[in-house]
Amino acid sequence: MNGALSTVQQLLQSQPNNPAALSAAANLLELQGFPGLAFVPASNAAAAYVQANPSLYDPPSNLLSMSQRLFTQFVTLGSSVGDTTPPITTATLSPQPNPDGWNNANVKVTLNSTDNEPGGTGVKQITYSASGAQPIATTSVNAASYPIFISSEGITVLNFFATDNAGNVEAPQSVTIKLDKTPPTISATSRNPLPNAHGWNDTNVTVHFDCSDSLSGLAPGSGPIDAVVSAEGANQSVTETCQDVAGNSASATVSGINIDKTPPTISGSRAPAANTFGWNNTDVTVSFACADSLSGIDTCGPSPQIVTSEGRNQSRIGTAVDLAGNSATALVGNLNIDKTPPSISCTANPSVLWPPDNKLVSVTVSVSLSDSLSGPAGFTLVSATSNEPDSGLGDVQGFAAVTASTSGQLRAQRLGSGNGRVYTLKYNGTDRAGNSATCSATVSVPHDQGH
Repeated sequence: MNGALSTVQQLLQSQPNNPAALSAAANLLELQGFPGLAFVPASNAAAAYVQANPSLYDPPSNLLSMSQRLFTQFVTLGSSVGDTTPPITTATLSPQPNPDGWNNANVKVTLNSTDNEPGGTGVKQITYSASGAQPIATTSVNAASYPIFISSEGITVLNFFATDNAGNVEAPQSVTIKLDKTPPTISATSRNPLPNAHGWNDTNVTVHFDCSDSLSGLAPGSGPIDAVVSAEGANQSVTETCQDVAGNSASATVSGINIDKTPPTISGSRAPAANTFGWNNTDVTVSFACADSLSGIDTCGPSPQIVTSEGRNQSRIGTAVDLAGNSATALVGNLNIDKTPPSISCTANPSVLWPPDNKLVSVTVSVSLSDSLSGPAGFTLVSATSNEPDSGLGDVQGFAAVTASTSGQLRAQRLGSGNGRVYTLKYNGTDRAGNSATCSATVSVPHDQGH
């Protein structure tokens, strides 16, 4: 097209008064597609053009004026008539949206328009408008590149097109900007089970988190969330995070979670200890000691417990409870208590020595010992005595003290001035609990036969 215009220019400038040149110029312009002209033979070209464009030539003067006007009109229009392709505009977003089409920060939209095809006249202006979250009235800017900033949260539709210098108008285009700069909300809505009055749990704790997002919505996998705390420990915490589709995130933490799943320890003791037979003959005090290395002891016992009743194989139980509610028990058993002395009786045979002939007489003592609870342990001779002085000949022989001696010899003798001699054999019997009782067997030497 530019070559054709150059030829027209040369014809009109070199031969302005030549009808043939004017006709040739007109025919050349017609071939280039100028509308509205029905060119006639060259001799009538000027008249025909004036007839077609009366408003431009009123009145026509001469062929020179006509050629100048024709040149000015067609050359001015020629370049635009040859550019029939509209410009092309692209929209570039910065930053780019994520794969879900959302941004979480202000977006710069740069509109770039080009009109670079052969014969293109260049971009005259860009026209844009927006609706939705950030409305923008229709605006035209005389530029081929222009930035637009979107800062309002929500969905904004940006419409745009460009116009070139030939008047070609691009078909409207649009780009959608989805902007969510607000993090989602997250909150711990429940804790199960709740802690006890001391603030402790003795099982796993589940904390439930709820998430919400009113704009872009929650990303897959974000809420509701159940976080399980299973480890033992004091003042533990759990943190969970929710994310929305735009990439914003929010976290919430629940602290003060105390978990103790281990029972406390408890041990029992008794005082006094049992004897070698496993028996006590007094009250027994049972005590319990408790410990817990994590939550601590809440209750221990009851302690002390005093066992006062007689009986065999008795027991006492103590319980330890920690602050988390775990418990353990201990038993102190085999408590055998017998506080009642045994029954003991003894008789000597013979019980009377006669005649008092100063001779030694063999005597046997029968000792009976019984105990209905702990059982008899045994007896011993405590002493063998006389109410009269020894004659010096050994009046008591064979009876050994501190042994279970039951036989010996006693002298059949008494003082002539007294009321008669009485030998006393004293025995001590014990039961297995250590209780004791005594009995005495007497052997008499009367003063006379009538006793």
